[in-house]
Amino acid sequence: EKYDVFKESAVGVANPMATETFCLCAIEMEACGVPVVSRRKNGLVDTVMDGKTGILYPDISGLAPAIIRLLKDEHLNREMGQAAQEFARDFFLPERIIPEWIRIFQEVSQDRKPVYHKPLPAYAKCVQIIYTNGEKIWITTENESVLWCME
Repeated sequence: EKYDVFKESAVGVANPMATETFCLCAIEMEACGVPVVSRRKNGLVDTVMDGKTGILYPDISGLAPAIIRLLKDEHLNREMGQAAQEFARDFFLPERIIPEWIRIFQEVSQDRKPVYHKPLPAYAKCVQIIYTNGEKIWITTENESVLWCME
């Protein structure tokens, strides 16, 4: 099974030509705790957090050095793998995605332009998400101080 292969891998290489609009295999590798290497292009900028869950390089000449770096630096590899697993869990579980799809379908069905909500900043780890009229996302800590707001 592919997940068994992912779990035994030290580095995941996801579509080095970066032609996809969304790279599911990057999310699958991250969910298995594997840091991902790919090109900084298209959907990979939304599915791999450069320097946190993997390495995104600007052009094909960066592929081999990025892979070698993660193979040689076990500490970095382990750190990125753990962050990758947390990222996949926090942002791509059905419990998180399905409400977003419902919101988008409702906006489209009401002839409203869907609002894009970019991924949260890395420091907004243990926070609450509060939707206000479907137009704003407020990120707060447990003591209710606002860390970040997107309109």
